[in-house]
This record gives sequence, structure tokens and C-alpha cells, in this order.
Amino acid sequence: MDAWAGSGEGGAAAQRAEALLQEMYNLYRSGGHDSLRPSTGVFNAVIKAWANSREKIAPTRAEQILDWMETLKDLDVQPDKFTLNTTMHAYARAGGPEASKKAQALLAKMHTLYRNGNVLAKPDTISYNIVLNSIAKSGGNGAAEAAERLLAKMHSLHGMGDPDVKPNVVSYGAVIDCFSKCGEPDAASRADNLLASMIQLHQSDPARNADLLPNTYVFNCCLNCWAKSKEADAASKAEEMLVAMSRLYSSGMESVKPDAFSVSILSSKSSKLRKGFGSLTYIFSLDALSVQYTACIDAWSKSGYRGAAVRAEQLLDKMESKYLAGDTDLKPNTYTYNAVISALAKSGESGAAARAERVLQNMVNRQRNGEGDAVKPTTIK
Repeated sequence: MDAWAGSGEGGAAAQRAEALLQEMYNLYRSGGHDSLRPSTGVFNAVIKAWANSREKIAPTRAEQILDWMETLKDLDVQPDKFTLNTTMHAYARAGGPEASKKAQALLAKMHTLYRNGNVLAKPDTISYNIVLNSIAKSGGNGAAEAAERLLAKMHSLHGMGDPDVKPNVVSYGAVIDCFSKCGEPDAASRADNLLASMIQLHQSDPARNADLLPNTYVFNCCLNCWAKSKEADAASKAEEMLVAMSRLYSSGMESVKPDAFSVSILSSKSSKLRKGFGSLTYIFSLDALSVQYTACIDAWSKSGYRGAAVRAEQLLDKMESKYLAGDTDLKPNTYTYNAVISALAKSGESGAAARAERVLQNMVNRQRNGEGDAVKPTTIK
């Protein structure tokens, strides 16, 4: 059953694992096969197979097997932390408001089981992070507030002496991710405050709060909030965040170094930033630091500030000069140039059209010099 759970064969593997469990149970109940009595670990393997299957019915089927476990008093099996975390993970992976409600209900069930004497079902940080992730993926109204409340509950439980429920960088990242998706007017400010709080907690006691060391993913989620925000100072805030990242990394904080994973996360979150800019290969061909600069340029483009186009051009100039000096993480591509052209088009400044044409010509020259589709001009902007 473990082999089927890890086989990667989807629903067929889950069905086979469940059939083996049913056969095992039937042989045990028929008598003479005491060695085949299913254990909690066996049930967990089947639940894991369903959770890994990505089938539409996977979360429901995993929970049904969990419910079946609880009826088998004669087997002396009971759900443990792995059972419930895996079932919640199936719901979190499914996404949507209803799946998130199911995950939250299972977390509440863990607390109930623990209070009733099942010490193996005690929820931990992983349990809460799974539910926070389900809320972030839910897309439901009030998701950000629900995630904030759950984070506050983690802090409260830990403050009251529960060492197993301590918020970490994953917890904060999930809540900030909620704000990057919620579209509320003050989402960026609230995400920024959460990031600042996490950094303050880490800096107040780096040893005790080592698990609150900020990382690139959290910064990117917050940066994404500012890039999509309609707040008056969104563009300057986005740039401040980029500067803060650079300073922290320069000071030795390796965890905020941009990497390919952060590119995929930021790109997958920035549907508004991607809209209308052609193939996703433009975004995914960017290195992570380039994505962050581009998000800042885009924020300036949308800001409506006097001088926004100049600032966008300056950021592009900085990217190009550093790239030409050998910093491949700052390679501009089509999306970057389009954002600058957009800023110039909106600026109404004298000479903006000629400046925009020079940016376009720079793209053409780079493409001719062998950089291919990464800097290919599009019909957008």
C-alpha cells in the first residue's frame, strides 16, 4: 500500500491501495489471519494514496476512510496526526471555499480528539500551515481575515505553553499570500505589517525564532501585493521592499536570495501583472530578481505619479547596466520593456513617444543580437 501511495499512478493507485486494505480487513474478520489485522499505519497509507492521487474525489474519499477508521473499535485503530494532516492536505490541494471549510473542520476535530484523550491526534504547526494554505487557495470572501485569525490563534496557543503550535515563516507566508489574492483596498499595507512583524520577532530573538527568518517567497508575496495595489504610494512601497531585500541579502541573509522557485511562485500569483503580455514563457524566462524589478517598474507604470515614467526608465537602466556587467539575475525581458513603454505611454511627458521608441529599438537590437524570444517585441504596448 505504501508502494501504491508513492507510485505516482493517480486514482488507479489509490483504488488499488484501498482494495488491498479491504481485502486485508476481510481476511482478518474471517478468522485465522490475526497477522493481517489492519493498523493505523495501513489506513494512513491508503489515505496518503488518495491524497497523492489528485483525483476530484480524493479529499472526500480520504475523509471517508478516516471515518471508517473511527468505527472500527475492535481493531484498536485511531486517527493520528498523520491521518488528519494528510486528509486536510487533500482538501488544501483541491482548493476552493468548500474544501477550505472542510480542512478547517478537520483541524477543529483534531483539537476535539486530543481533548478527548487521543494524544496522537494533537495538531501541530504543520496542521495549521496546511489549513492556512487551504484558506490561501480558497478564493473565498474573508479568506485573509480568516487566515489572520488562525495565525493569531497559533500565537495564542504557543504563548500559553504549547510548543507544537508555533508560527513559522510558512505560516506567515500563507497569510501574506491570502492578502496578495484578496483584492481588498488595504491588503498591501496589512501584508506589509505582517512581514514587518515577522522580521521584528526574528530579530528580537534570532535563536528562538530561527523559524521566522524571512525568505524570498514571503517578500515576493508582499511585493506582489504592492504591485497590484491601488494605494497612492504603492509604487514607492514596492520599490522600498525591493531595496529592503537587497540590503538584507547584502548583509548576509541568504534566505532572501531570489531563486527559480520564487520566480514560479511570484509568476503564478501575479495574474493581473501577466494579463495581456503574451506567452507565460516571457515571465518564466526571467530570473527572480528580474521579476522583482519588473514588478516595481509595473507598479510605477500604474501609479499615475508625475515622474513615474522616469523612475521606470531608471530602474530599467539599472537592470541593463548590471546585466551587461555580468549580473544575469537582472536580465530584462519582453515584459520588463513593455512595462516601461506602458509607463511612458501614460505619462503625457514631453518626448515620451521618442523615449518609448528608443526602448522598443533596444528590444529589437537585443533580439537581433541573439537573445531571441526573451526580448521579442509584441503587439502589447
